[in-house]
Amino acid sequence: MRPEEAVASLVGAALRVLGVRLSLQTPMGRSLKIEARRLLILAASAVSMWATSCRHMDGATEAGGAAPTFVWRSPEGHSHPLLGRIWDTSAQTFVTEAQLIDRLAGTPNVLLGEIHDNEDHHRLQARVIRRRAQQTPGGSRRLVVEMLTLDQQPIIDTVLQADPNDANALGRAVAWDQSGWPSWSMYRPVFQAALRSRFEIKAANLSRSDAMKISSHALDIDQDLAHRHGLNEPLPGPLEASLVRELIEGHCNMLPQFMIPPMVQIQRLRDAIMADAILGDAEEKAAVSGPSTSVLIAGLGHVRTDRGVPYYLRKANASSMSIGFIEVEEGRTEPDHYAVSAPPIPSTASNDEDETTTRDAQGVNDVGTKQRAPFDFLWFTARRQDRDHCAELRERFKKPGLPPPPLEPPTP
Repeated sequence: MRPEEAVASLVGAALRVLGVRLSLQTPMGRSLKIEARRLLILAASAVSMWATSCRHMDGATEAGGAAPTFVWRSPEGHSHPLLGRIWDTSAQTFVTEAQLIDRLAGTPNVLLGEIHDNEDHHRLQARVIRRRAQQTPGGSRRLVVEMLTLDQQPIIDTVLQADPNDANALGRAVAWDQSGWPSWSMYRPVFQAALRSRFEIKAANLSRSDAMKISSHALDIDQDLAHRHGLNEPLPGPLEASLVRELIEGHCNMLPQFMIPPMVQIQRLRDAIMADAILGDAEEKAAVSGPSTSVLIAGLGHVRTDRGVPYYLRKANASSMSIGFIEVEEGRTEPDHYAVSAPPIPSTASNDEDETTTRDAQGVNDVGTKQRAPFDFLWFTARRQDRDHCAELRERFKKPGLPPPPLEPPTP
């Protein structure tokens, strides 16, 4: 039964009850009966519209979008034409969720880029994890997580050895709610899906204290890691420049100049560590138990195909596919409006020159540009409550005694 039909049935039953209970032969009784019927009809209409909206929010699978059981929880953008749709940046076409999952079957490594405090991103990540498990029966699986630090790996191993299915026990063991990441309730679906699908959980980030020590030269970078991933050399010019720009804009242009080089170093180091965690001993496990798969959960900046984790995987001759979960924005109604600065697509401007672009906190271009987003797929989602993060940051640093912005690259 469709939602509208179920609602109509319930309302009809309610009206029949009211017909019995409010059929008083007095003017007041008749008035109450009429008013109750009117309110119920309005409620039925509202619920019917909501049900139809849910189907629209889920994204029509024929046009490329989420499956029809998904209901958005983020409050903004529910009427946006891109909501729920999935864009293949290489083929320049929309695909369905089923087509996306089929495409993922051809690669061992799937990278899921999120906005950390968007609940819908984590719920969609959980869906991908479950479908990924179905593609690798009998193989080894690992969930690589930016939000867990390398020094927590022994804790993770111990708690999951005691109970490999208890996601909440894992959250408590790593003191998630004191970590500074969004609440455990947002991330729990990701871990629950992974544990139920028999994924290993692998930490893939520096601790804050190690990042600070490396930035201040109090701790050396592992030179074997640095050599394998080329961390002692700068990124190719345009990629280095785009990373610097992302860090500056991510801190609302309030970042002191002296902090930029160490932040670039830490961002690259984190990407390389995530790549190592993805690779692990995959070849050894594949020889024993069949094909392996790794799924990375990280901020959007880390899964960029041009200079994020995929850049370091390519250095190791490892393939990957990157999905960027992107919040829809008012006025940006075409996938090209969500491109960032590399790699460029030739401009359609009459003078054949690249158009000048500006970027917002999500890392997208202003309407009118013709550049390709550095992800293999864009999955458009509802948007969190609109907030001016830069205004909040400016207000924070007006207060006396507060430190400058943290010496840590943002992971959008």
